[in-house]
Amino acid sequence: MIIGITGSIATGKTLVTNYLREKGYKVIDADEISRAVLNKGEKGYDEVLKYFSENILDQEKNIDRKKLAQIIFTDEEKRRVLEKIIHPLVINEILNFIDNSDKKEDVFVSMPLLYEINFQKHLDKVIAVYSNRDKQIERLTKRDNISYEYAIKKIESQYPQEKKVELADYVIDNSLSKEETIKNIEKIIERMRKDNGN
Repeated sequence: MIIGITGSIATGKTLVTNYLREKGYKVIDADEISRAVLNKGEKGYDEVLKYFSENILDQEKNIDRKKLAQIIFTDEEKRRVLEKIIHPLVINEILNFIDNSDKKEDVFVSMPLLYEINFQKHLDKVIAVYSNRDKQIERLTKRDNISYEYAIKKIESQYPQEKKVELADYVIDNSLSKEETIKNIEKIIERMRKDNGN
């Protein structure tokens, strides 16, 4: 099976994907790929630089992701331009990986913007990772060392997480402890196997 993992920013997708990797599952992380396509020498780097100019570079001429994030989370038009550059590159990498995977193996695809780019059509099932809003804001401000207001802007730039929960086949609630979340992951893997006749 090809299983998508999605959820809004700072809801706990990384906790879920790290656990799955520890258990030996194949996990493709769209965030990791989107960072890689912006490295020097990559097509994404040149295209982003052409539009956003050298103001987004650090001293080593690498794209400063914090500078870029501040631009796109305060300007919707620029965010859409960045997405148009990056999304096709990321999708292509993921589909190549899926095509070259062992068809007998389960492959998990972690993708925050899964529904926004209609990637669910390539998947057998989707898991949404959910967290209550207060916990989400708390995690985001701490993780990225940003203000409450900037955290709200980042959250509201994405598809509402309630909508992702509604569309998904399975939901992992990550509002509680790490241990509870792991129990939840294990239950869902078991349910998926039963639903798939394994």
